[in-house]
Amino acid sequence: MITLTKIIINNANFVDNSGFKLTKDSMLPSVLLENKEGESVFFQEDQARDILDKANKLYEESGDVTTSQCIKHVMLGWIENF
Repeated sequence: MITLTKIIINNANFVDNSGFKLTKDSMLPSVLLENKEGESVFFQEDQARDILDKANKLYEESGDVTTSQCIKHVMLGWIENF
């Protein structure tokens, strides 16, 4: 059976292998998504807070994953459409 934890880990691995870099700052809040060519998308305030909130909720629900893996999972749609 596929679990939420496995899905998050698989998606995080996909992001790691895609060459994208994710940088988060929970204090501002902000999330920066950069590709190999140096193009980037910067999320801040409400958008970033929404991303971080979704990732934190997944972290609490799933178990054996990191918050970093959860953020990558949440950002997968952006990466696929970049």
